[in-house]
Amino acid sequence: MAEGRIDPVVAAAPAPITSRIASGLRRTDRVVLATGGILLLLLPLSVTQFRVSLYFTLESLLLISPFLAASVLSLIHI
Repeated sequence: MAEGRIDPVVAAAPAPITSRIASGLRRTDRVVLATGGILLLLLPLSVTQFRVSLYFTLESLLLISPFLAASVLSLIHI
C-alpha cells in the first residue's frame, strides 16, 4: 500500500457503540446521565452506608471512566 493512503477496510470499520452514543451527546448530557446513574446507586439507609456506597461507586467509575469520575467529583465537591 502506498505511503499516506488509508486502507479502505480500516476506514470502513464501524466505531464502537459506546463512542457512537457518546459522540451524539453533549458534555452536559453526559454529566447529567452519569450523575443520575450514580444517584440511583446511592440510595442509602444511613450516613455510613452512604459513605461506603459513594466510595465504591467512585472507585468503580475510576476503573470504568476517569472522565465520569472527575465529572461526579466536581459536582459533589468532595
